[in-house]
Amino acid sequence: MFQKKAEIIGIDVGGTKILLETFNKDMQVVEGEMVMTQTEKGKRGFTDQLINLIERHFSKNIKTIGVAAPGIIHRKKGVLVNAPHLPTGRDYPLKKILEDRFKKPVYVDNDINAFLWAEKERPALKRHKNIVAVMIGTGLGGAILNEGQLIYGASGYAGEVGHMVIRQDSPLKTFEQNTSGCHISKIAAKLKLKGKDAHHPTIRKYMAEQLGIGLANLYLIFNPEVIVIGGSIYRNYLANDTKTLERIITSRSLDKKAPKIILASSKTSVALGAAMMASGR
Repeated sequence: MFQKKAEIIGIDVGGTKILLETFNKDMQVVEGEMVMTQTEKGKRGFTDQLINLIERHFSKNIKTIGVAAPGIIHRKKGVLVNAPHLPTGRDYPLKKILEDRFKKPVYVDNDINAFLWAEKERPALKRHKNIVAVMIGTGLGGAILNEGQLIYGASGYAGEVGHMVIRQDSPLKTFEQNTSGCHISKIAAKLKLKGKDAHHPTIRKYMAEQLGIGLANLYLIFNPEVIVIGGSIYRNYLANDTKTLERIITSRSLDKKAPKIILASSKTSVALGAAMMASGR
């Protein structure tokens, strides 16, 4: 029987939207709410908004809270070291703020790490221990699962693959600059196009090729069995270009193979992953 009592809160904090979902002990969604992020109100307004959102779904049954946010996260301290799409500034002590207010343990991690932590439990991915995840929306982020464990690196920001340089012959040098939503107008300008819509076949072809190059580099570095890709830009514009991606990866790989490329299952994977991490799943 479905247990409706919520015990865990998972929150996906983005620069555009914040999604909160509550989960029961079996990690089934009980309820959820999405709000537009009030970045224009600064750090104080953002903090108040997040606390008010949690208060609307908080109860005595809640045992823990998981929060996933973009940028560089010091997960042990629960500090947003640098979250460029949020109005929090540097070294924002999110864990302390929420634990002081709600008196419950709070876990904070990067949003793509949370995304991958949830996605790895899908039937299509569960048997795999080496997975690279990439999310392409306004920006581009990544996460790496190696032998079943997330790679964090020395400073906690392993997986920030959007900053990887894939071109030197262009003002658009990084993986993110050549594939993500906030750079489409610059890509159009580079291609000397008047249109700025990613549906334009020339823009789409360019972005798919640049995505293939970036994924080929990730395949050479991490040798994953599977690459799972999500995000609005990929889902809406590039999800039908799997063969192009596989062709480019294969042409540059040492074994002339490409990993399986899988479309992310859900837009809510980040909130679920945050809740799973918070509860030790």
